[in-house]
Parts: sequence; C-alpha cells; structure tokens
Amino acid sequence: MAWREATLTRVKELDSLCRWAQRSQSMPNDDPRVEAVHSHLRAATQAATAAKLKPRKRLRLLRNSSLRERAMSNLDAAEAQLLNFAPPEYLLGQIPSLLSHVRCHLIPTDPRRMEFERIAQKLGVKDPDHPLLGGKEPDFDAKIVRVVQERGQIVTATRAASSAALREQTRLRSFRNVLAVTTFLMTVLAVGVAVTGCVSHRKRPERR
Repeated sequence: MAWREATLTRVKELDSLCRWAQRSQSMPNDDPRVEAVHSHLRAATQAATAAKLKPRKRLRLLRNSSLRERAMSNLDAAEAQLLNFAPPEYLLGQIPSLLSHVRCHLIPTDPRRMEFERIAQKLGVKDPDHPLLGGKEPDFDAKIVRVVQERGQIVTATRAASSAALREQTRLRSFRNVLAVTTFLMTVLAVGVAVTGCVSHRKRPERR
C-alpha cells in the first residue's frame, strides 16, 4: 500500500536528519533523545512492514487502519523529539512550515497556536494579518537566541498539531467506513426488495 512506502521513506528521512543533528551537536549514541528518535522510527518501520493477513481473513481493513495510525503517531513523535535537539539554525528554517502546520490543525483560539504565532512574528515570519511590530526584522543572531529560548513552546505546538491531524484522519476514515458499510447494506436491501417483487409477480396467477 502507498502509506507503507510513504512511511518507510519518511523513516529514512528522519533517520538521516537525526544522525546529522546528533553529529552537529556532538551528542553520544546513548543520549536519551537520540535513543527515543530511533525507538519511534523502529516502531514506525515495524508497523509499515507488518505481515499482511491472509486474503480470506476478516477485518483486514481495521488492522491496516491501526497499523497506519501506529506508524503515523510514531513518525510524529520522532519528528518532535528531533526538533528538541536539532541545531537552532535548522529549527529556524522550519518555522514557516511548522507555522502552516499548526494553523492547519489547531483552532485560532488554541493557546498553543497563539503562542506559536507570537514566536513566529518575533522571528520575522511575515503574516498579512499580524505584521511584524515596528516593521523591523531582527537580525540572524537575535533569531537564533529566541529559537533557543522558545524551543519548548515550538515543539509543544508542533506536536499538538500533529496529534490533531492524526485525529482528523482517524475520524475521516471512520466516516468513510461507516458510509461504505451503509451503502453496501442499502444496496443489498434494494436488491432484495427487487428480487422479492419479481418473484411475487411471477407467482401471481394469471387472469382469464
């Protein structure tokens, strides 16, 4: 399935980023944050490469859904852990993408989104609705200092947005499954009514 290949590709990408960040920060292999990233990536890989059920076995769709959710949640957790120790220059470059992600999945009144938007504004990320105060963009060194200071809030908002996105996908799949089952049952009912009517019509005695 497509989600399996996408998961394995994302695992490779995050693994490369983790190794680069670890080398950049001179972190040992047994650092708990590095170990956490690799643990989540292994879990995502296991979910994507899990043996498929036999064709005749029931509930294959439900099992694939749970495996997909396991893979996605572990990828999100690995990315959040990576942001916790990635070089601040990398995190600064990711702010526009992370801001878009947060805005897509958190409501405007969510405190985490509001805090993230405040941070992005202070970092000079342009927003037509909330222009930068004073119209002056901070220099690069000031941005790096702020990223280091606000890293916890950035990661928290990003993780919350990823969790919200996963819940949205789960609700959408549940609705799709209910709709598919309902459509199937209604089709069966309609066919049954049609067959019953046809049989009853044939059994009706002819008038002379």
